[in-house]
Amino acid sequence: MNKKIILTTISLLILITLFAVNVSAQEFNVSTHNINISSDDQKVTITENMVIKEDEEGIFNNITFWSPVSSADKITMLVNNNPVQVQLKEGNTNTYISDIQSLNIDKTQSTSITIEYQLEKDIKNYEKVILQNTSQINIVFNEETIFTGKNLQKFNEINLKLFTPYESLIGTYIIVGIVLFIVLLIVFIIYSKKKQTKTKTKKTEGISEELLETKRTLLMSILKDIEKKHRMKQISDETYHKLKDQYKNDAVEAMRKLDNIKTKK
Repeated sequence: MNKKIILTTISLLILITLFAVNVSAQEFNVSTHNINISSDDQKVTITENMVIKEDEEGIFNNITFWSPVSSADKITMLVNNNPVQVQLKEGNTNTYISDIQSLNIDKTQSTSITIEYQLEKDIKNYEKVILQNTSQINIVFNEETIFTGKNLQKFNEINLKLFTPYESLIGTYIIVGIVLFIVLLIVFIIYSKKKQTKTKTKKTEGISEELLETKRTLLMSILKDIEKKHRMKQISDETYHKLKDQYKNDAVEAMRKLDNIKTKK
């Protein structure tokens, strides 16, 4: 009986020790965490890049990360460029876990992790729960930095509103409208002055040339802004082509008139 009690006690101690080691192995610090969010007409793709490292010796047993929704699709993870399996953590709706013990990664060495997953297009906000102490985190949405943080503690929460393509398109139209109003106002003022100073031909021609140069510069700026919005998927192809054709024709006409004025000099 004594032998059985002793053996049972030793077995329990071993299990407790292994459990403690396993829990300890899950703890690590993140030096940098870069999150890139990009959207198109069908989905939102999120790519997370982390660099992790520990001061204590040993190997990493597993990696956990948090997804905004439990329905994240097409999740892939690379650890030092090695693909690993990912699964939803038991008893948790947003936390995923990957067993990396077989990679035998030294905890004292910097380890890079890349995680990619997709969310539904109708997502309005981006939520993130920090599962590890993080020195620095950067979040970029469609090539625009929307959050930067330093020295975030474990279980800190981040909640960000994502700009929808519709909202961005409205903003673009407002900007274009303001620019066009300014251009038309300049045209009206200059041509009014031209009508009142018929006897000053040279001066009038100089004003017309300045006007056309200003108009051409503004139109080229509008074209560049439309091109940028289109690359960021904030303007549909149809709207992009209509706006581009309209302002391109205006720019070509302004340059043609400028050439005529310069030829007459």
